[in-house]
Amino acid sequence: MPESNSPFRLPWLSAAEIDADLEAELALHLELRITELVAGGMSEPQAREEALRRFGNLEEARRYCRSLDADRARTARQRDFLQGWRQDLGFAFRQLFRNPAFTIVAVLTLGLGIGANTAIFSVVHKLLLAPLPFANAERIVVLMVSSAKSGFQMTPQDERVQVWRQRAHTLEGIEEFSGGEVTLGGDGEPETISTGYISATMTGLLGISPVMGRSFLPEETRPGGAQVAILGYGLWHRRFSGRTDALGKTLTIDGHDYTIVGVMPRKFDLPFLGTGAAKQLWLPMLPDSQPRNAGTIARLRPGATMEDATGELAAIDRSSNSRPAQAMEFTGQALSPHVFTAASIRVTLLVLFGVVGLVLLIACANVANLLLARATTRSREFAIRSALGAGRGRLIRQLLTESTCLALLGGALGLLLAWKGLDLIIALRPDSLSELDDVTMEPVALAWSLGLSLLTGLLFGLAPSLLTTEKGLNDSLRSGAGAGGHRGSRRLRAGLVVAEVALSVTLLIGAGLLLRTMASMQRIELGFDPHDLASVQITLPRERYAGPAQFEAAYEQVAETIRKIPGVTDVVLTGGVPLQSGIAFGELQLEGRAIPNGQKISVVGFVSAKPGYFSALRLPMLEGRDLDAREGGDEQAVINQAMARKLWPGTSAVGKRYRMGPEGSWVTVVGVVADVRVPGRMDDVFFLQSYFRYTANRRDATVLIRTQPGTTGIVLLVRSRIAALDPLIRVPHVNTMESLLASAIAGPRFTTTLFGTFALLALVLSTIGLYGVIAYSVTQRTREIGVRIALGAGARSVIQLVVGQGLRLTLVGVALGLAAAVAATRLMQSMLYGVDPLDPITFGLVALLLTGVAVAAAYFPARRASRVDPVLALRSE
Repeated sequence: MPESNSPFRLPWLSAAEIDADLEAELALHLELRITELVAGGMSEPQAREEALRRFGNLEEARRYCRSLDADRARTARQRDFLQGWRQDLGFAFRQLFRNPAFTIVAVLTLGLGIGANTAIFSVVHKLLLAPLPFANAERIVVLMVSSAKSGFQMTPQDERVQVWRQRAHTLEGIEEFSGGEVTLGGDGEPETISTGYISATMTGLLGISPVMGRSFLPEETRPGGAQVAILGYGLWHRRFSGRTDALGKTLTIDGHDYTIVGVMPRKFDLPFLGTGAAKQLWLPMLPDSQPRNAGTIARLRPGATMEDATGELAAIDRSSNSRPAQAMEFTGQALSPHVFTAASIRVTLLVLFGVVGLVLLIACANVANLLLARATTRSREFAIRSALGAGRGRLIRQLLTESTCLALLGGALGLLLAWKGLDLIIALRPDSLSELDDVTMEPVALAWSLGLSLLTGLLFGLAPSLLTTEKGLNDSLRSGAGAGGHRGSRRLRAGLVVAEVALSVTLLIGAGLLLRTMASMQRIELGFDPHDLASVQITLPRERYAGPAQFEAAYEQVAETIRKIPGVTDVVLTGGVPLQSGIAFGELQLEGRAIPNGQKISVVGFVSAKPGYFSALRLPMLEGRDLDAREGGDEQAVINQAMARKLWPGTSAVGKRYRMGPEGSWVTVVGVVADVRVPGRMDDVFFLQSYFRYTANRRDATVLIRTQPGTTGIVLLVRSRIAALDPLIRVPHVNTMESLLASAIAGPRFTTTLFGTFALLALVLSTIGLYGVIAYSVTQRTREIGVRIALGAGARSVIQLVVGQGLRLTLVGVALGLAAAVAATRLMQSMLYGVDPLDPITFGLVALLLTGVAVAAAYFPARRASRVDPVLALRSE
């Protein structure tokens, strides 16, 4: 044994014993010196005095000897500690390599659990936890206006922002920004890229500087200023290969030349922009930039909090009398930028993070079961080591070392799986989740993986270690039964299987609800015909089209050009497709009657469209007529059937009038159309829908196109015809309605895919765990089963006995899992559509699935048990 090479040492002495030995040693030296001096002719008192003088400071000698002993003792303890760990590590790896099948299964199980956790943690950390890459990032806030009544939030208007700048004392800087798309010309085909519009002082507020060149100057953000641009780091390398001579060169943007004055740092972005990856190009924020009011940020003064800023902004808004009454309910609010980063998937990420945590717990339970089973063959080993003097603490340390080595190997595999899995997640992500593109395996993810590995090593290794070393020495030597035969071990193994089944039930129910959600989205009655329908977004250049009259003329030219394309049957201008809608705020009032307090309405969706919109959509007109084509006259609207039933139940809505707020204009209802239902919309905000006459007061619009069945190539034809009409008109998107509908459910489909993958992984792990427990139980009960067969028990009764054991564990786990799912699925309610969180079909199918899997997992060990030869089983004892 390695210990035989170490020098023999007495057991450690106590501090009192060491002091007593020290005093005895010092006294001996003094007595020997006194004896020597007395023999030389001195009297005993003189000899004692001379001996003390020669010896020196006795107290100093005591301190020196004590420190010397302490140093030697410390060095010995450290040497023994390191030597012990070296021995434990060497022994642990020898044990793991001696049992490769066990090691491979355990490492793979842990690698899957740790890898899933590390991959999702990388996403959660990057999008939700990591501090923003700005100076004093904790003081950066996003300013919004919100309604206490409806809970809605909006970006503030310019007038309100100007008032905040003048009167807010908790904020030392307020900046507006926006995002959009531009067409980048040059060599080859024009390229549409995302663009951010920022002020000259934005970089100073955020504490960043271009890596090359400069930021915008104040005069460049005023009308008539020089047309300049700052490149994003990626665009700089893609267009100019990272050359320093890019400064001063020109870019053709929307048909105009812009001079490059700087390059932003790598990965610089405004994560609260809300428009995706607007980090390729940055342009000056002009007073009439398009789009406007995309957002406002500020920096808190030292010592101020977000609550302080929110209270001050709300007080400023309440004291202002310049706004209409329906807007008075919206007051300023300071929010953390993290609220807006990955806002669309925040709940999804947190739920997935919890899911992979449960998968890791299942993996730990599986490995703990493996360790308990493996301990059976090592019980005599531990008993012999105990008999030779190894204490229980040393044995526990040895077992924990082995489990930690397993966890670290699993963590290394998990890092590899997380790295590849993260690439797969990014590759599968829908276009709406472009935030995932920036997620990488960062050092914090490595630290997370290491911490998980060590924690899981202790988690699944501690209980088996305690139970393995608990059995009496004499019993182990006499019977050879191990930890696996210990009653506490059997109970723990059964409890672990029950926990695995319960967790699997919870995860599978969540995945099942998401699958039902996807099915509901795909079966939804849209209310209109999406086939052979396309939408074209167009944006007019600012320099050529200056006002509503020119906007209207340009849009009509575009519509007339598209009508001439072969196969086009309907063309209509609108403010948005059915998947998009504006929101009207204010307390809805009816002419001639009051709305009961319990039915107060403060939000109504709206779409603006030209006549022919309903015909192009094939949206049935149930009552009344379409909107007038003429301008002027009373404001009129067509409403959906749900709004008509809600506001005027049992009577016709045509001719009735309503308004939003006491200062709003009265709107006359001229028609009622069928409801439009949009897949993927998780709320009832647009349950009440109104349609107004379209007015060309913006530079961007949407054109709806319906074609004859079988028409192909419409996307390319539309782009080419509009380019021939005016090459400066941007056409950022031409989409078929079917592709838009597919995009609407791409996010939920992505979530369902990930959730379902993790749930299936949990099912596989729990099935393996159940199989292992039943198979091991059969091994432990070989003699009992042999006796039963010898006494006449048939194969069928033996199978029923073994399967019944697995079924009992499964049913307990299923019951606990169903109870846990009742609470857990309520947290997923915002992710569900068209299905109840307590959907009995999903709960029932999952329970049946787990029960069937359990029977299958128990059947194979049961069949092996039924074939036991009773003679061999009894002889083995």
